[in-house]
Amino acid sequence: MATQAIASHGTLLKIGDGETPEVFTTVAEVGDITLPNFGNEKEDVTVQTTPGRKRDYKVTLQKDATVEFPINWDPADATHDSATGLKSFADSGEQNNYQVVLPDDAETTYTFAAIV
Repeated sequence: MATQAIASHGTLLKIGDGETPEVFTTVAEVGDITLPNFGNEKEDVTVQTTPGRKRDYKVTLQKDATVEFPINWDPADATHDSATGLKSFADSGEQNNYQVVLPDDAETTYTFAAIV
């Protein structure tokens, strides 16, 4: 069977404007985007009577998700600058909406809120 994998070249990171309806703008000069490793933390709840001498776990909290990416910094670019770009969001500490758009035929999109 042929692979169903897609090339990641052309993946876009977009930042929302916070309006209704929200409009997303592509962040300029983004390198490789590392998507979060979703999952849950777990607590070992094994006791002496746990069957089969196997560890037993209970799910506790969701893991924090981190999206990481390098950018070629351009302080004059509106998606980077201290007025409307990533620098402004880093300075304010406010949460904003973002999208990662994959270059597949369906343009698969992950939308999430994040703090820079």
